[in-house]
Amino acid sequence: MNPAFSVGTLPLWRHPIRERTAFRGVDTLDGAYKTDRTTTLAVGDVVPGYPGMIIIALDKIDSGISREWQISAEGSLDQSYPTKTLSRGKRRTIEAGWDERTVRYLSWHAAWKSCTGDAGSNVITCTAHGFPNGKRVYFARLSGGAGLTAQSASSLGVGYYVINRTSNTFQVSTTVGGGAVDFTTTMTAGEVIAGEFALGSPHPSYPYMHLCELTVQDENNDWAVADCVYRGYEEAKPYHRMITVNGQQFSASEPITMSLPGGWDDARYTNFQLPEIVVTDTYLTGSGTLPTNAVPSRDTPENAPSIRTIVLTDDTEDLTWNYPYGWSIVGTPHQATLNNKISAMVYQVVYRYIWPVMFR
Repeated sequence: MNPAFSVGTLPLWRHPIRERTAFRGVDTLDGAYKTDRTTTLAVGDVVPGYPGMIIIALDKIDSGISREWQISAEGSLDQSYPTKTLSRGKRRTIEAGWDERTVRYLSWHAAWKSCTGDAGSNVITCTAHGFPNGKRVYFARLSGGAGLTAQSASSLGVGYYVINRTSNTFQVSTTVGGGAVDFTTTMTAGEVIAGEFALGSPHPSYPYMHLCELTVQDENNDWAVADCVYRGYEEAKPYHRMITVNGQQFSASEPITMSLPGGWDDARYTNFQLPEIVVTDTYLTGSGTLPTNAVPSRDTPENAPSIRTIVLTDDTEDLTWNYPYGWSIVGTPHQATLNNKISAMVYQVVYRYIWPVMFR
């Protein structure tokens, strides 16, 4: 005969509970509880005695006197609400395109969380935030909180580090374990997110690689699988070169002689073409600004292609002198960028060889 149970005590009795922790996944729990018939459990409830575990499957046996619940649950057994790395990868090429790193996380922190802040104590309140000390976070959409730099259309924001955390509050520092940032006005509203999920935030190990894509998916629970794509500049790579040759036609109003292989020694009316050589070097860089102050200038490309020397001689009034003579930088097009607030960039330097002298 099943025993009777009194109302209002849960759990009154439970079978052995099986706990399973996972380095790359969520923790799981399986077990059985017996309660009186007035007690009800439901999918989505917190497991009695395990605040970090959520019931995802539930079987109920009703004896008429008591109820027995077979429970399957997922979550965080130690209530640490971690961000776990599931997989990582990277893609690099010898071309001048972006380096790319991909990371798949399992996390309780892949969404923005509402917060407020007290200017007197520099304490930020964010209910059940789950951030551990040392966690890098970003702010956005702040009302008040002067002294904190949030993400906006004109700023990538500043990454801060959680210090002095409690279950519902924390302070932030600009360095790991540093002093609390003093924000001079009360934050009446705002949002905070873990640094690895703030678009535009730098990779923790590569400062010129930034989070460009974020895909988050959950199964109607508090944790999510987040795919993060970082692009930018990981380390130096060879530049990419393109050389083009365009014809320049020259015509003389008087007969000329041409002392070139295949030319002629007697004076003739003629026209001929000399090449205009354009060298375009494409670079990937992690810092600096576009070299627009170099346009135009008498600079020669690194490892410049060799060009035959041709000399035109005639009366001064029959010749035109070009400036600048020989090689010069004529353009620095900004080929691509992640964002105009991010220093990593792909840019080009265009050199052109112009013949110093040509016929009028």
